Amino acid sequence: MNKRINLGSMVFGALLGGLILFSIGAAEDRRERWQYRILGGYTQNLNAPNNGNLLPPLLETAGNEGWEAVSWAQDGSSPPYFRVLLKRAK
Repeated sequence: MNKRINLGSMVFGALLGGLILFSIGAAEDRRERWQYRILGGYTQNLNAPNNGNLLPPLLETAGNEGWEAVSWAQDGSSPPYFRVLLKRAK
C-alpha cells in the first residue's frame, strides 16, 4: 500500500477549502440588515389652526433620520388614524 502524501494535492485541497470558506463568509456579509419602526397617529391636529396635517412633518423628520416608508394604512375614523411602516439600514 502506498501511503505517500502528494504535496501538490494537499496544497490544492487546502486552497480549495479556503476558497469555499471565504465564499461562504463573503455571501453572509452581503446581507443587509434592517431596522423597522411603525409611525402612527392622527393625520390632523384638531387643535391646530386650519386642522393642520401632521403626517408630512413626521415623515420629513423620519426621512432626515434615514428612514424610508415601505407601507402605510389608514382607518376610516374622522380624522383618519394612520400607520406607516418605516425601515432603514442598521
